[in-house]
Amino acid sequence: MPAPPNSSVRGSTVGERVRELRLRAGLSQNDVAGDRLSASYVSRIEAGQREPGPEVTTFLAEQLGCDPSVLATGQPSERRIRLELELEYARLVRRHGEPVTAEKRLAPLVDAPDIEPDLREQIAYERGLTYEALGDLDAAIDCFLPLLDSCIAGTSQHPLDDVAVSLCRCYLDAGDARAAIRVGDRSLDALEGRALAGTDGYLQLAATVLAAQFQDGELEAAAARARELIQLAERTGGPSGQAALLWNAAVIADARNDLTEAIRLSRRALGLLSEQGNTRDLPRLQYTVAGFLISAGADQAAAASALLDTAWTTLRDLGSTIDLGGWALERARTDLALGHPDAARDAARDALTHLGRSPLPETVRAHIVLGDCLTVLGHSSQAVAEYTAAAEVLKELRPTRLLAPLWRDLGDRYATSELLPAMLEAYRNALDLAGIRVNSPLRGLMDRAAAPPLPGVPPPVDRPAAGVPENLENAGSPLPTERFSTSPATSLP
Repeated sequence: MPAPPNSSVRGSTVGERVRELRLRAGLSQNDVAGDRLSASYVSRIEAGQREPGPEVTTFLAEQLGCDPSVLATGQPSERRIRLELELEYARLVRRHGEPVTAEKRLAPLVDAPDIEPDLREQIAYERGLTYEALGDLDAAIDCFLPLLDSCIAGTSQHPLDDVAVSLCRCYLDAGDARAAIRVGDRSLDALEGRALAGTDGYLQLAATVLAAQFQDGELEAAAARARELIQLAERTGGPSGQAALLWNAAVIADARNDLTEAIRLSRRALGLLSEQGNTRDLPRLQYTVAGFLISAGADQAAAASALLDTAWTTLRDLGSTIDLGGWALERARTDLALGHPDAARDAARDALTHLGRSPLPETVRAHIVLGDCLTVLGHSSQAVAEYTAAAEVLKELRPTRLLAPLWRDLGDRYATSELLPAMLEAYRNALDLAGIRVNSPLRGLMDRAAAPPLPGVPPPVDRPAAGVPENLENAGSPLPTERFSTSPATSLP
């Protein structure tokens, strides 16, 4: 990994330092010359045949993305060192689960005058990660978007793949898969244009686009793309790139009802990621695998619980609010399978608290699991309220085939609650999204039977949980976008 442009450099002259920093940044002499100098003049400076004055030194520093004092003396200025220390402290506290403190430390840096462009970009990127950790996805996107434009234009030294993955991840967490696909494809094209296809950064971004295709309902296209990318990763990629693709291929296999393959792929990914150190992705993958195990049956609940416990030790410090919501959801499913409905209810409520009011498939699943817990505990009217809340969130989501299993699950729950209108509406929506159209006469009967609309369904009286569906421990169909790999696995963001 090359040293950052504002660390000390070994060159003993300005020319040697210009050359060292230029090569470190992967720039040509033409790139450094820009519109103001000539490549031959830059060459003479590097050869020690010309000594640049203060103005040219400042210009060269801007082109190289470094502090002018690095070129002049080989060391960053005291002010630069102080600002970098403040930035590093903000990064440290954010990584240790204190994003509010991190934002307070970053705010003065954002407003500080006369900051070099490269440092301002580092501050903007860290602020975006901090907003993401706080759950303010709109603010995070506002930080990442202009930085991505600069990276694609070639005017930023910040890693393009890191910025693109972070931005795509925010769009996915906000439920805008199509924006994630647009950003991801545009960034992949830029990386390919720089002969970076097949690198770990490229593969991790490709895996994120794969997640977006899945969330947008392009299941078959995502599966085909996953197979191609895994082959590319096995030829050219490192462990982290392969892990990201195997992870997302596992989620797609799960959605295609191939749970055995999902567990196989996810365990391969887990083995690769475990070798990379304690990153944010490792605990996210651990709770993803736990979710697959729970879906496989209650006899896997103990193994799932152990994985969730391991994931929590890291996730509580590194995870975003969406990550914490995803973990709590799988904790709820696991506790329910283990026969602990009270603990499961509390975990499901925690999941909803972390996920917030955003219309996400995970929010739907959390409401369903909470309803199941309440059903087991004998609070049927409260359970129906949760199922109704799940239906209302589903209606806010863009209709795709991937929502069909969730509507089917709701139909199953309403059937046990003897709520025929709501059950018929849920089953009808599931069939429609699955591409199975009911013939017109039957549809008319279903439409009449499904009235009144779902929000007006009268709640039943509380009764014991005699009608809980079989295999309730597997509650909630797999639509786990929070289980995707959508962040770089090679380094802690």
